[in-house]
Amino acid sequence: MAGVFPLQSDEAYYFAYGSNLSTEQMLARCPNSVPVALAYLPGYEWIINKRRYANIVLRPDQSGGCYGVLYKIGTAGGTESDKKRLDGEKDTGISTSAGDEEPSTVEAWVYIDKKRVLPGVPWDEYVHRMNKGIDEAVRVWGLPESFVQVMREYVPQEVEKTVES
Repeated sequence: MAGVFPLQSDEAYYFAYGSNLSTEQMLARCPNSVPVALAYLPGYEWIINKRRYANIVLRPDQSGGCYGVLYKIGTAGGTESDKKRLDGEKDTGISTSAGDEEPSTVEAWVYIDKKRVLPGVPWDEYVHRMNKGIDEAVRVWGLPESFVQVMREYVPQEVEKTVES
């Protein structure tokens, strides 16, 4: 049985699955955000869409799922500026399972582009930001390699350049 995530009614959360996987980027956009846990949102497929950014698409059969980083973004009533910066929406009925020792469920803000649901190719600058987020999520949060491979279908791993002397 899932435990209860330490959630108070006045707290608001954001589920990041794109370049906001990078805590550094997220803190630059929303300085008051606090990274909480690696989270999993079942029933969605992770893609880069025709807008050339990360998106999640609801799967009709509810299979699959998407990993991301869960952030506390303040109080439910006081996060309008953060919500605008995140370009997010609150989709009722969407929960993220966040777990450290025992999985728990919370309701969170998540950005879903419901108009652009077909796969695309990412912008070059976005590839760099995504790689930073992927690397950080693996290192800090333990993002599973199996999900990294899902992302690698769209986001090629950058090769580090070595400086010759």
